[in-house]
Amino acid sequence: MSFTQQQKRIVDRCVELYTDIFNEMVVDADETDAQRNAIARSFVDAISEFGVAHSTEVWRAIQSAHVKRKSGALIDADTISKVSSANQSWNKSSGHAFEQSFCVKVNSSLIDTNVKFLLQRELSKAINSNEILNKSRDMDIINGWLQSSAFDVYSIIESGGGKGTVFGCVQCKTSIRDRVTRDREPSLQAMSSHFWSAAVVVDGGFLQLPKFTAMVNGGSADYPKNGWHGMYSYSDADNNGRIFALNDELEPLVKHVITVSKDWQEERQWIDADKVFSIL
Repeated sequence: MSFTQQQKRIVDRCVELYTDIFNEMVVDADETDAQRNAIARSFVDAISEFGVAHSTEVWRAIQSAHVKRKSGALIDADTISKVSSANQSWNKSSGHAFEQSFCVKVNSSLIDTNVKFLLQRELSKAINSNEILNKSRDMDIINGWLQSSAFDVYSIIESGGGKGTVFGCVQCKTSIRDRVTRDREPSLQAMSSHFWSAAVVVDGGFLQLPKFTAMVNGGSADYPKNGWHGMYSYSDADNNGRIFALNDELEPLVKHVITVSKDWQEERQWIDADKVFSIL
């Protein structure tokens, strides 16, 4: 039997083993348990059948079997690896690209105001150049955020001469699923320190689910308090409490940030978690 024929035999057999075991297990178990057992048992059975020397081929064949069940397509392990690597590259690059595109878009709408949004790296550069005017207590907090990458974008009030004061922080997400539970805690801390805290998301589809709605708006046993002053979605979301659907001009976010910049300068102590922004 040629090497290629042997590989095909291993793949076909592993797909059969994995599928049969998964279908057997899922009757009495959830999907996660069923697929874990399907992987484990089919590996044991396939090694018994083909020998330990073929362990790598068997493992890759079971991976293909798993992907086939989830996607409907039988893809070889090398292609799966390339796709996985490409997806990781996309996740890394696309997140930063969205942050950059958001700043370009929102700053174009704020061109005639003294409000501007800065990327994290831009704020770090401004701090190193002594262009940020916040008091030392604020700077301790802001530098902590920069070190932990708690926020992606910051809003400042420009004072002229290239200087400005940070009054807000923004978490930019391509999807509400991404790290949202971990992101909520630094947002709560920001609001308690009287900073404006917002999140902006491309795909707001998950905001239709009660869990994610409560993470933003509060009002549930798990999330009694709101997690942000506002969460603004480019798409697939409806206005709901502190959740806002953006239009082509990024309203109502633009109006909100102008309002809060003025409030922050006049009565900063009122910029706490209870600060409410309307859709109007």
